[in-house]
Amino acid sequence: MFENAFENNIIPPKNSVIAVAMSGGVDSSTSASFLKTYAQNNPSLNWEVFGVSGIFTESMTESCEEASQIAKSIGIQHYIVDLRKEFEEIIIKNFLKQYSEGYTPMPCMLCNYEFKWGLLRQKAFELSANYFSTGHYVRLEKNQNNNYYLGRASDETKDQTYMLWRLNQEQLKHSVFPLANIRKANIIAKQIQKQQESQDICFIKEKTFDFLEKHLRKKEGLIIHKENKKNLGKHMGTHFFTIGQRKGIGLANSKPLYVCEIDAKNNIVYVGERPSLMAKGLIACDANWQIADCKEQKDFEALVKIRYASKPFLTRVIPEEKGFKLIFKEEQEAVTLGQAAVLYDLNFKFMLGGGWISQRID
Repeated sequence: MFENAFENNIIPPKNSVIAVAMSGGVDSSTSASFLKTYAQNNPSLNWEVFGVSGIFTESMTESCEEASQIAKSIGIQHYIVDLRKEFEEIIIKNFLKQYSEGYTPMPCMLCNYEFKWGLLRQKAFELSANYFSTGHYVRLEKNQNNNYYLGRASDETKDQTYMLWRLNQEQLKHSVFPLANIRKANIIAKQIQKQQESQDICFIKEKTFDFLEKHLRKKEGLIIHKENKKNLGKHMGTHFFTIGQRKGIGLANSKPLYVCEIDAKNNIVYVGERPSLMAKGLIACDANWQIADCKEQKDFEALVKIRYASKPFLTRVIPEEKGFKLIFKEEQEAVTLGQAAVLYDLNFKFMLGGGWISQRID
């Protein structure tokens, strides 16, 4: 199953010390097991492999203990790092702030950059590691200009390049992705242990609506029709809505209505029929270019994904000082502030870069 793990996927050099971020889930556990076995089967590499887990929330304590047991069964050392205070300050407070400002945040994406490849990786390097591995389904490649970039995984149904667009060159250079050429079905069949897959938003155990209701105060505002500007009703907080939402708006209408704009500053939710969701483009901020040449171009064509599970579509890209503008070849539905726009080559084989969606172009 792992014979071609490092085919078109950069392998760490000899004498590497590799820390594997272990969540207790099947993917990261498989990565750890594979790297340990690969090192044993190729003794000339002289690799050292150990596991590291971060306690980000109280509920993660059990999964970290499970990761310790898995590491023991694999035969590697394992360390647990308590990052609950930092996680509260950086991830959870940002999550609530984003919702309060009318955005739909992606905490897992921020966590990858700030915690997995940030604080957890830093702790692992302090413990002697010089490479950092995870259970993500991506491949690591390098072009002729020595740019490290992420290619899409062989298992296209599990490809996770979209989630890792923020990784910079230094982080990529010292990363290892053993699952690049492995199919998810094969991993599950292997059954290291009967672990559950890692969950999405680890700090929310109830519905997102209920979590927000606990942490953000209600504030009555207006629901206005986007096209005719009629006042259709009231809401109890813009943070309870997201772009494209149809259910739970609390309005009766002859045709379905969708949330098409959130004005948190003025506490207004705009709704409309489906055509109101369409956009001609977007502006993204805080861009990260894994292919550095892209930002030097006046403009170019690429494929883009604006949601994790969405299909890529063709767009014109206009790089700007700190971000980029996209002009879609065809209008697209439900461009959502706070989500990510991630760019790919025209053959949809590798990532070019990405940015946070900050404005929709109608």
